[in-house]
Amino acid sequence: MVEADKSTAGPKVMCMQCGDIIQSMHRHDFRRCKCESIAADGGSDYLKMSVKDGGGWQLMEQEAVCPSCWCTIDKDGVCACDPEEEYESEGNESR
Repeated sequence: MVEADKSTAGPKVMCMQCGDIIQSMHRHDFRRCKCESIAADGGSDYLKMSVKDGGGWQLMEQEAVCPSCWCTIDKDGVCACDPEEEYESEGNESR
């Protein structure tokens, strides 16, 4: 089994039929939503989508993560587990 880490995870995709959010975690990780209307594969290497007739999907915005603890970094560049630490993210200036 291939060990997945957050650096190899692909984009999150939401099914417009059931609202399920799926994410392929590595190159050979094929994921389907609960209602099986959409599927994603490829991790961060590529995004291959499968969509049934009548199905729809929406690409979710990627979250910035802290490089040391993998916590989510908010829009102000602050790590959730260490509010004193600030990071520069795309379109975000350090204070």
